[in-house]
Amino acid sequence: MENENRLEELLDLNLETVQPSTFLEPLREDQKKMFRDIISNLVIHTGSASTHEANLVFRGESLANLSLKLSSISCELDEKKIPELLFYFGDKAKDYYKNYDDEAKSLRLLQNIEDTSEMTCKVIFEKIKEVLNKESSKKFRRSNKSFSTFFETDNLSTFIAQLAGDQALRDYYLYLLHATGVSSVLVSTSLSYNAALKFGATSKDQCVIYYIVPEPIRNFAVSHLLMEAYEEVFSSRGMPIYKSKTLHPEEYEVAIRGALFSCFILGLRVDKWSQFIVNPHLFSKNNKYDSIIAGLDIDQHDIAARLVDTGYKGGVCTHLDGRFQTLNNS
Repeated sequence: MENENRLEELLDLNLETVQPSTFLEPLREDQKKMFRDIISNLVIHTGSASTHEANLVFRGESLANLSLKLSSISCELDEKKIPELLFYFGDKAKDYYKNYDDEAKSLRLLQNIEDTSEMTCKVIFEKIKEVLNKESSKKFRRSNKSFSTFFETDNLSTFIAQLAGDQALRDYYLYLLHATGVSSVLVSTSLSYNAALKFGATSKDQCVIYYIVPEPIRNFAVSHLLMEAYEEVFSSRGMPIYKSKTLHPEEYEVAIRGALFSCFILGLRVDKWSQFIVNPHLFSKNNKYDSIIAGLDIDQHDIAARLVDTGYKGGVCTHLDGRFQTLNNS
């Protein structure tokens, strides 16, 4: 019910979009009508269990942070240029951001989003062991004794044999590392608007991205919502499982694989402008009022070439069926 209200309240904000002839301008009357239809459809399909086809999640951000990621120039973008780029490139995981800090680079676990190699499984095992040995993990260890014991003993070969080649199971462990602050190919979002808002709470230019995750959610994200299914498979394989409720349950996190793709971004809420900036691709002739649930049709034929003008060192694309592919920024 909360997220249904979050959708409906958008209609009372100042609604703008990137108009073809200008830049940020109020929605035209035909766009207002279509946006109302889009919201009404989303309320139905993200709410009722009988018609549930998608999930509404939120990502707290700052305009300054988005500017650094969406542009290759060192100075910040004009704030009103940011939405145009966000709705084309989306918001990528830390692994795709140009960060030249050696310590940050050392935290990266995967060569690319497709990486399920034995070497990477070994790195994940060792990184989990390292995290468990930290004093800050003391409470987690007490609540997950058998899980911790697995990584304290000589189980590396078992871990590799079970995980190598299996992206879904790999991501179960990446989610744990992601929750402890290790850089990954996962992007944090929340089912709770208020929880997402806290991530940008210290910023004067706070904003929130509204994002649609289609069902089945396992094709796009890792979440506490899926843990029972993971645990059943892992237990049958004799693999260690952890209690997901020990990983910041108050954040209601849904960790999106790879990126917040522009085809699922409903819009950007910027409170200091008292507005909601609607993804302009919602109104293209190739899309209808219900298109965002399956993914908007957006012409991104030159996205790999355009990545060089951003702060990303690469990108990622989804085939919408659980398969992902890395786009290198060369």
